[in-house]
Amino acid sequence: MEQITLEGVLSHAVLDNISNFWFRHLEFEHVIVPGIEDVTPWFSQSDAYDQECLDKFGALLGLIKLIQPRSADIIAAAKPCTPLHWISLIILLDQLPRNCFRGAKTRIVFTLFDKLALEVATQALKLGIPTEEQVRFELVYRFWFYIPMEHSERLEVQESLAEAHSDMWHDYEMLLEESVDRWDSTLAQYRGVLVRRKDSFEQFRSTMQGICESKKNVLDRFGRFPQRNDTLGRPSTLEEIQWLKES
Repeated sequence: MEQITLEGVLSHAVLDNISNFWFRHLEFEHVIVPGIEDVTPWFSQSDAYDQECLDKFGALLGLIKLIQPRSADIIAAAKPCTPLHWISLIILLDQLPRNCFRGAKTRIVFTLFDKLALEVATQALKLGIPTEEQVRFELVYRFWFYIPMEHSERLEVQESLAEAHSDMWHDYEMLLEESVDRWDSTLAQYRGVLVRRKDSFEQFRSTMQGICESKKNVLDRFGRFPQRNDTLGRPSTLEEIQWLKES
């Protein structure tokens, strides 16, 4: 019987399938500046959507769960050569497990997949992938490089996230400036979309900033996310129990 390997299942075609599936509902201008409604399918629970994720990618996640590879092994097997390949890997490791492992199965998300996703995202950041031309001003792609940092319980990672977001927002503010080279047709196109969808951009930025600030406040207070305690078998403090009741 032929042995199934990561190299055999993490092809570029598989990475393309992930991105095509994940971003299939987006029009071009909403790739540059998404609205809250554009990202809602990813961050709200739907049995139908979960089942679709499971049908398409459950076997691949199951193999990763079985093998428990290092992030370096995953990168070596997938050989990502475009920003979208990197994004697909991050979605595979960070978000799809949240769709496929609900309830009592969620523990593996925190103990395995989040660690892998963060390490893959960190490598992408080291290589400067988020600021490559293909994704730098396409917000619906770029913000995925930072999502694994949001899920980390390490304060230093949250601080790095704030810096990464600051750089990202600065790029968009720069795009709105009159000093942008008007002879660059691609930048001019991005700028036109940003001007037309400025209200959506501001709402998206404000929402992201609010979510990240809230998560950091929880870590500042407790040093961890108390809502994960039961799943991870961690006893909650009295203060955490009270906070969980009020949240």
